[in-house]
Amino acid sequence: MSRMPSIFRLFAWLALSTMIRGDDWPHFLGPSMDTTWREEGVRTRFPEAGMPLDWEHPLGGGYSGPSVVGGKVFVMDRLAKPYEPGKVQGNPNFIRAEIPGQERVMAFDVTTGDLLWEHRYEAPYTTVYLYAIGPRCTPTVSAEQVYALGAEGHLHCLKASTGEVLWARHLPADYGVAVPEWGYAAHPLVVGDQVICMVGGDGSTVVSLDRHTGEERWRSLSSDKPGYCPPSQVTLGGRQQVLVWHGEALAGLNPSNGRPFWRVDAKPLYGMSIGLPRVFENHIHVMGFNRFSATYQVAPDGLSAHRLWGGDVRKGMGGVLNTAHLDPEGYLYSAGGGQWFYCADIRDGRRRWQTDQPLQNRYRDRSGDWPSAFTFHHPPSGDTFIYNDHGEWISTTLTPEGYEEHCRTQLIEPTHQVGRRRLVWSAPALANRHIFVRNDEVIRCYDASSQHPRVQFQEAVTRQQKQWVEQERTPSHLFRFSARGQVVHQAAMQSHLKHDRPVHGRTLFPIWSMTKPITSLAVMMLYERGLFELDDSVAEQIPTFAALKVRGEDGSLLPLARPITYRHLLLHTSGIYAYDGSFHDEGTWKEVMELEDLESLMRLLARQPLQHQPGERYTYGMSTAVLGYLVERLSGQTLENFLTREIFEPLGMVDTQFGLSEEDRQRFQPLSVWEQDHFREGTLVEDELYYRSGSALQLGGEGLVSTLEDYGRFCDMLANGGRTLQGRALIQPETLQQMTQDQLGEIPGFDGAVKGRVLGFGFEILQDPVQAKTQAPVGVYGWGGYHSTSFWIDPLNQAYGLFLTRRYPYLDGLKDALQQVVYAPGALEQWSVGP
Repeated sequence: MSRMPSIFRLFAWLALSTMIRGDDWPHFLGPSMDTTWREEGVRTRFPEAGMPLDWEHPLGGGYSGPSVVGGKVFVMDRLAKPYEPGKVQGNPNFIRAEIPGQERVMAFDVTTGDLLWEHRYEAPYTTVYLYAIGPRCTPTVSAEQVYALGAEGHLHCLKASTGEVLWARHLPADYGVAVPEWGYAAHPLVVGDQVICMVGGDGSTVVSLDRHTGEERWRSLSSDKPGYCPPSQVTLGGRQQVLVWHGEALAGLNPSNGRPFWRVDAKPLYGMSIGLPRVFENHIHVMGFNRFSATYQVAPDGLSAHRLWGGDVRKGMGGVLNTAHLDPEGYLYSAGGGQWFYCADIRDGRRRWQTDQPLQNRYRDRSGDWPSAFTFHHPPSGDTFIYNDHGEWISTTLTPEGYEEHCRTQLIEPTHQVGRRRLVWSAPALANRHIFVRNDEVIRCYDASSQHPRVQFQEAVTRQQKQWVEQERTPSHLFRFSARGQVVHQAAMQSHLKHDRPVHGRTLFPIWSMTKPITSLAVMMLYERGLFELDDSVAEQIPTFAALKVRGEDGSLLPLARPITYRHLLLHTSGIYAYDGSFHDEGTWKEVMELEDLESLMRLLARQPLQHQPGERYTYGMSTAVLGYLVERLSGQTLENFLTREIFEPLGMVDTQFGLSEEDRQRFQPLSVWEQDHFREGTLVEDELYYRSGSALQLGGEGLVSTLEDYGRFCDMLANGGRTLQGRALIQPETLQQMTQDQLGEIPGFDGAVKGRVLGFGFEILQDPVQAKTQAPVGVYGWGGYHSTSFWIDPLNQAYGLFLTRRYPYLDGLKDALQQVVYAPGALEQWSVGP
């Protein structure tokens, strides 16, 4: 479990006082099961980084959503071997198999995430194999009692404070029925002193039990398919009714004895009644699998009903439904069939609009079978939140006139493989101005309060970013700030330039010289393995460098006073060809772009006189490209293969590469050139590097493309002292410390020296914050890229900042301005609040 550091316990107490005054979430879809979050003070606008994570705790598999009551979070999971694709023969959507394992009911402290108690029991699964990952039902909590129904029909009543089992039933055994193909999924309903469950069978499809003892009160209806839709309590025709939808019919029951007031046929394919019926006046809308969608009208006396419309795939929602929001005017908003999110009139099924936007992830590159989403209205703001099955939280305004999206953030990663994609199908809980979500690995609690200190920090950074776009200082750009492995702020600012494209976390950017820290790290990894010493001559690996000449001040060619060493290359003091203008100018750079591999580059550089004797001064140029070649010589691999195996794969950097495929180029951000007081689109020649797919010319100083998600993982590793967030060491702490200390000393030429910075191996390091005019702490290090990209690492706070754009010429001062906001007086206290 992740928890807050002790120095921030004051903020934990402040958070606790906020949570105590909030509303509970006692069962599936909220206090009234109407998908409405009524709490005030909830944040409806947020950057991509989203809300602060208060805590998380490991969890097993399951679809069971959390419930929150009385300072506790209740949830169910399953402990068993994970689903193994291909283990069963035939269509995995229908094949059943017996799988041993245990189910658990757990209670966590709502503020700290501490596990308070758990109850586990044996529960071999016999349901459809593909979906046998865990319980489906959200625990129902009422008057200090927790009612937890497992996928195989194990029903437990537990004491909320201790987890003591007060009574238990095994519904299939007690009523002589088979477990539904996809397991028991209808959440228990508490009505007065009864708990009502969907069981199945002849005369026992709906069963009422005494909630104190578990003894049967009544049973009703007959169907061998109890369905997957929970019962609900409604008022129709002035009568309190228990509304049930099983695999064959929709019915209104008398809560006191279970006798039907009315019943109408409503048969979805495979008995897959899923979505909770929505009631508007005397209209009831239901939807299930295979585009089943219909509205039924109940008579004014509440004693009969008939189908108003249905059977037309052009009407209503149609499709697997977890939840729909129903507005006061009778319009439904929900995910439905055909991978669409619809608005439809409950009275006649007429669709007002449809969009796929909330069902796609933020990159719009992942869709699949049966997309679903939970939709929650927030009356205090008038906005509606959508939680899609990618694990994203989306703030929208939904009206009969259309869909308007304001912002979205990733709350949790989808983990359950269905068809062509991974998804999360568990309902969230919205309580105490917090959001509680789970997948098959973890449960998380996010602070959604609009009064959280981090809100002020995020708004301040966002203002700075917006200002740059509005004043046309930058085109579209991304900025992320992360601390202790948690993204504190992330925002994509989109320009209105015609040639520009919207950016997101998987947009590909040329990172140019931000390649240098990656290659320098690779070199030092080989140094740790004892393959060279820093003061070894590189001519041992590149013999032609032994005969290099040095251009004297009078233009004459002089012999080497000393050999070029690895240290010289790491510090840019080798004298090797320096950058001298745009790469597309005539001369050496144009020759470089036409080369086939790094060996050809070494031959070219061997013909170029050094600009000064090695070690005499700092000269920024192609020294790191030479280091890239040395990585190839020392490792016996291409530079890209070494980086992939030793750095990219361990960090999960899936998009960082030297070449671009045609598909990759669809995500490649266009260049914006600032010229005569405006931006214009850069030409192909001005792109300068070709990024040819499969090219062996892999420039270790400037050749990589990457994304915010990828380079952020590299930064996370550096901020974590050379280890991945999972604890794998890529480089030893003492080596990383060596790289991030002053190694240049009194050698002249480094322009950062006049800005309070010194040079290490692959990084510049902040030494004098006063001279640098920054509030950032001593020891912050980083680098930048030719197209105005930059990053910094803050070892003291285990934090990093990462800025990506495509602007030429390089605009100095962007990183400094961001640091002024991040380290402004009081900002540290704002962004440090968290786990």
